[in-house]
Amino acid sequence: WDACAAEKRKMMVTTFIHSPEMLDAVAEALREFPPHPGFDVLQYTCPNDWGLYMVTNSSIGRVGPHPEILGFDYTGENWGQSTHPFVQVDFMVQRFDDARARSKNIVGIAGYAGWWNHTALGTFNEANAFAGRALVQNPMRTADSILQEWCMKQFGGKAATVAANCLRRTFSVVFKSQQVYGYWLDTISKSGLPELRELDEYLIKDVFGEALGKWDPKFMPTWEKIQKPDEKFLVNILAEKDDAIRTSRQSLEEVLAAKDVFKPEDFSLLERAFQFQVLWANIWKDHTEAYFLRRMGQQQNWSGDLRARLERVLEHYTTLADQF
Repeated sequence: WDACAAEKRKMMVTTFIHSPEMLDAVAEALREFPPHPGFDVLQYTCPNDWGLYMVTNSSIGRVGPHPEILGFDYTGENWGQSTHPFVQVDFMVQRFDDARARSKNIVGIAGYAGWWNHTALGTFNEANAFAGRALVQNPMRTADSILQEWCMKQFGGKAATVAANCLRRTFSVVFKSQQVYGYWLDTISKSGLPELRELDEYLIKDVFGEALGKWDPKFMPTWEKIQKPDEKFLVNILAEKDDAIRTSRQSLEEVLAAKDVFKPEDFSLLERAFQFQVLWANIWKDHTEAYFLRRMGQQQNWSGDLRARLERVLEHYTTLADQF
């Protein structure tokens, strides 16, 4: 505190934590902290790390009279780090509206515009940073108007609608590819593919407190199926992955069909982005199917054709890896 005052800077405390109990304790401590013009609270829009997007940070509006700044991850630390599009304008508008309903002290928006040597600026994810600024200037803005305006600036009038429709789908595509019904398949490689050991530790054993069911009971049935998967659950998982593949392919086809309305350099970047997302979604499908076939095999003593199915998936996975 003294160091901030000496530098004539404000002090900001974030509610980033790893368990509901820790979050409640931080909120309680902040409520007891006296207000000061040099003190703000940065509220991540979701609790834990940038993976629990299905859950809202319950401390928003519960930290006393302090000004609250809503935090987002523009770059996508765990979702590509802006190497491919993860455009979350709809999510940002919804969470900003929700935060303002929960708290009368929301005074601004902040976002991570970079992660190590990657940045959202100059990429498709810059739309997220644009949305943060737009919402601060006018909290009543809609997601449609914000994304359309950004795409108009980036691609021009004729191409803007095509680009906006395709880019807004990337939020659900990324999550349906890299999650299991909202459950984060975490990895220390950040945005990469989790190793077998990591899935066992981070997903099954939940060493980082990321299991959604521990944050919100409505997610507990999925957690129980993750712990003991059966054939029906695997079918549902693969349906989620297939939806991501179909949606990313739809966007690629729409961009290809509208080639003439884009500048050549814009078309090239969009084509490459959606070609990658189609491949990425397919890779994640095989990766996830292989893991759950292994888990089912271990729990069911490799009954029926589980081992043969796992071997077929791994063989197909190898062909996809050769394209990567």
